[in-house]
Amino acid sequence: MLSSIRSRLWISYLLVIIAALTAIIGTTITNLSRNPLFYRQAVLRLHVAHSTLLSEILNDEELSFAGLKRLIQQSTEFEGIRYALISITGEVLYDSSAGVYPPIPEFSSPPPTTGIDPIAFDTFRDIDRKSWIYVLQPTKDNTYLLAASRQPVVEIRTLLRDEIVQPMVKGSLMAMFIAFALGLFMSIWIGNPLKRLADGARQIESGEYPILEKEGPQEIQELAESLNQMSQRVQQTEKSQRDFLANVSHELKTPLTSIQGFAQSIQDGAASTPHELMQAANVIFDEASRMHRLVLDLLTLSRLEEGTANMQFLPVDLSMILDQIDEKMQPQIQTAGLLIKKLIQPDQFVMGDGDSLAQVFTNLMDNAIKFTPRGGLVTLRVYSEEDSVIASVTDTGTGIPDNEERRIFERFYQVDKSRRGGSSRGIGLGLAIARQIVISHKGEIWASSYPGKGSTFFVKLPSHEKTNVKEHWQNQ
Repeated sequence: MLSSIRSRLWISYLLVIIAALTAIIGTTITNLSRNPLFYRQAVLRLHVAHSTLLSEILNDEELSFAGLKRLIQQSTEFEGIRYALISITGEVLYDSSAGVYPPIPEFSSPPPTTGIDPIAFDTFRDIDRKSWIYVLQPTKDNTYLLAASRQPVVEIRTLLRDEIVQPMVKGSLMAMFIAFALGLFMSIWIGNPLKRLADGARQIESGEYPILEKEGPQEIQELAESLNQMSQRVQQTEKSQRDFLANVSHELKTPLTSIQGFAQSIQDGAASTPHELMQAANVIFDEASRMHRLVLDLLTLSRLEEGTANMQFLPVDLSMILDQIDEKMQPQIQTAGLLIKKLIQPDQFVMGDGDSLAQVFTNLMDNAIKFTPRGGLVTLRVYSEEDSVIASVTDTGTGIPDNEERRIFERFYQVDKSRRGGSSRGIGLGLAIARQIVISHKGEIWASSYPGKGSTFFVKLPSHEKTNVKEHWQNQ
């Protein structure tokens, strides 16, 4: 029963209510049993009788000590209250109930008065350990009048049973019922969303990806949102893995088919002349080289994603990399018949790996050359912006459709779905590798395209001041 969070919540609410009620009832009973209000009637009777007798004593200026004792004795017989005269030293001069009750203990010097408050009183114990309540006020001639009576014995059990316990039991039962209902509601409010989250987690484990409803307390809603995000990431990861396998299989299928076909031709003797043999060997070599590049790119991308790529971060002049890139790719540029325009601010330094950054812009430049028609223009820019250096490669090609821009940095993704052959045939890993390299440099890469007019790829990296560059090389 106690294995579910719902039952535990319900029992915890119930226990809290029981503990609170027990504390309230116990505190109430303890305080009431010690409360002087139980003795109010006896105290008021003492005060009235004491005040009456004290007034008579104070108003009779010719009253002798013998007359005083007679007056006190008469009041005792009439009212049933014990009176006594106390000296200023605390000694009992006269006790109207001497011989009837145990003697009154001596008081301190001077005796402490009880004040004029109508419910003020004090107590003393006789030699039989019986409690007396008393009122004490000064008279005249340095004497004090004491009026005392036995402390009333309150039937506390009867009082508690009739006046306190029964109403409290009724209230407690009502509170227990409310606590039961509230605990049940709260356990359902918290337990049901958690149960649905658990069911959703099991569905994710079994390969289903539900969208969990955000309900219940704020923390459970946040947990549901986290599970939804995790479900989406797992779904995307599985889709990426399926796409990856499909794309690798597709990329390997074509060259392997070509290699197998031409190797079979050689084996069967269909390619027998030197020219045919050379043609077959060239195709096998080209396709094998393509598979080799594919494997190398996959290894590179994997190391970049895992953060295990061997990079040496040093001050790098990004301006120089883009200024020299067209010289390195001059054969491709001339073959494509393109014009190059450079708008490069000098001395734009970043902290990074020079070879990796050169690979980024080589990939971007290679794409620009492939997708720009003959006679087109490729523009290279480098400029600073606040604490960053921004480099861009702009072409005047066909551009990227709006629905394709967000996917061009995915592995094996190609805007050209036909995957045409020849030198322009790509694998679809260049932009994915470029993105991972830029991310490893704590930078950003994005594309902006206008279909039919061309595309621009931007790379934004944190700048490295020239003064820091000098300090770096001086410390080497």
